[in-house]
Amino acid sequence: MSQVNEFNYYYNQSVSDHHKAARLNWKNAHKNEEFPYMHIWEMMKDEPNESGAYTSSSNRDPEEHSYRSNESESRPIGQKAAKRKLKEKGKKNVTESVNVDFEHRWKRLEELQAQKLAVLNEIKNKTKDDTLRANYEILMKDTAALNDQQLVIHNHMYSIIKARHGIP
Repeated sequence: MSQVNEFNYYYNQSVSDHHKAARLNWKNAHKNEEFPYMHIWEMMKDEPNESGAYTSSSNRDPEEHSYRSNESESRPIGQKAAKRKLKEKGKKNVTESVNVDFEHRWKRLEELQAQKLAVLNEIKNKTKDDTLRANYEILMKDTAALNDQQLVIHNHMYSIIKARHGIP
């Protein structure tokens, strides 16, 4: 932007035909190069600058006064601000990483719990099948070869099994 101010300085120094004279002064000062920011100067010439004066009417020396726009745009952030920004960014990355890791572990836990439940159901069904098979064997046992004590135990188990399964 200092070049725009310098051009403005030449423009304001010209008495007659400002535009042509300013371009000529610029060319003389810059090895016959055209002013590359004419479109910017055209937009800014009627706007007030930082001091409140209008650009096209202020006679400022370009070396003494340079145009400063919003300073945050033109200069880098300081060390403390850069460190703070990096630290905050790191915290966000760590937080996101922890969240992703937590979600991954939670899904894995749910998968393992589902597998465990399936195994327990399988064991339960197998145990139920084994119990039914054992009960069936007790109900269908040939009692002819049993002594009196064994026959009493068998009849007692027979009545328990029938009651458990609702057999009349």
